[in-house]
Amino acid sequence: MFRPTVTAQDLQPSPEEQERLAQGGLVRIPMETGLNVGPVNITLVLGPKPALIDTALHCSNNLEQLEEALKPYNLSLESIEEIWLTHPHIDHFGLTGAIIERSGAQTYSLALGAYRFDDYLSFWHTDRQAFHDHVQQHGGPPDILGGILSAASTYHKVSSPFTIDHKLEPNQPVQIAGRYEVIPLHTPGHTPWCTSFWFPETKMLVAGDALRQKMRFNMILYTAEDVSQEHQGLACFQDSLRLLEETPAEWVIPGHGVSFSNHQKTIRHALKRQSKRCDLMENTLEDSGPMSAYEMAIHMYNKSITEDALLLVMSDTIALLEWLHHNERIERFTNEEVFHYKLP
Repeated sequence: MFRPTVTAQDLQPSPEEQERLAQGGLVRIPMETGLNVGPVNITLVLGPKPALIDTALHCSNNLEQLEEALKPYNLSLESIEEIWLTHPHIDHFGLTGAIIERSGAQTYSLALGAYRFDDYLSFWHTDRQAFHDHVQQHGGPPDILGGILSAASTYHKVSSPFTIDHKLEPNQPVQIAGRYEVIPLHTPGHTPWCTSFWFPETKMLVAGDALRQKMRFNMILYTAEDVSQEHQGLACFQDSLRLLEETPAEWVIPGHGVSFSNHQKTIRHALKRQSKRCDLMENTLEDSGPMSAYEMAIHMYNKSITEDALLLVMSDTIALLEWLHHNERIERFTNEEVFHYKLP
């Protein structure tokens, strides 16, 4: 099964990382999720109005763990005045409502995606049905499709409702924590609403899920009517990576994993890996003949990983195949109401 092998404890910042981030007034706090994405990072921004970027899930003893992580800085949950969110995935915002109850913190997100936080649960149901239909269209078998629709929301177990107070515009500098200038960068690809926060004074980048040191599956497709298709897919994701590559960051805090430097090298590697995977898909179609996206996912990642991380694997596979189709490297056709792909 596709399960993380590391814990939040394994990803605690090293003394070197702590010292480097402290120069920019930042603290990385890894938290458990219990999900196959592994631990998630909260970023504490120190200043007159202490801020958090993302908040993890309200599960296990995360609230207590966060309280403990704040103590070395003479802070408590009640001290938090601002919460900034990178994107509307529940592993990144689940604790927000509970923190607001304790602190009255103000919330910030990119205006483009604010509505997704305000009514997350309704959109979860819509997205679940849309994902079911999408996987069905791309060859998912009946047992897999049934599992999608029978999946229950855990929203009320790991989160609570809240609204966005401040809606940010891309590339417009604002002040965070009463101390630093931060520039929200719209970096879609993982989701259409992904935001990375660039600190030009300290050359720090809080990248959310737009960038991490080891990227396996990173694109998630949305087919709901409210979602702009121009903000997703491989070409869009690559544009976001190139935007971040041009950002002169000296240190990057990702949504998952440890902080790192030389992010340009990481991005070049990710782009090269995506190109290789597209080439591999072409070669697979040449050797095996037409395939649905589900069959391609099984071939590329094996059945266990595909079924256990269905949203991640199918989104990534479909995005790559559709990019190849858009660029006329492969053809798409319908066979018994299922999309298949083949060489021209």
